Amino acid sequence: MGTPTPPPIALREDSARPSTRTRLQRLLRLVKLLARDSRIPYPIRVLILAGLLPVPGPFDEIVLVGALALLSLIRPGLIRTLWLETAA
Repeated sequence: MGTPTPPPIALREDSARPSTRTRLQRLLRLVKLLARDSRIPYPIRVLILAGLLPVPGPFDEIVLVGALALLSLIRPGLIRTLWLETAA
């Protein structure tokens, strides 16, 4: 005889992963915080705002990713701190 199969694991609702909608809302709050935070140099804030423009093609996404990469080099840990603030 084979080994018995284990019972299925029932996930509680509060332990499940957040929905895509929740993650998108949190991401938008993060970008708003990044655009308004005085700890971020003004040119990088301008790049973040330019990345939010509804430009067709990948231009806005590339600008936003570039701005976040620069920010992570200049102020390491700031994005994580603000991300944790958006959870509250």
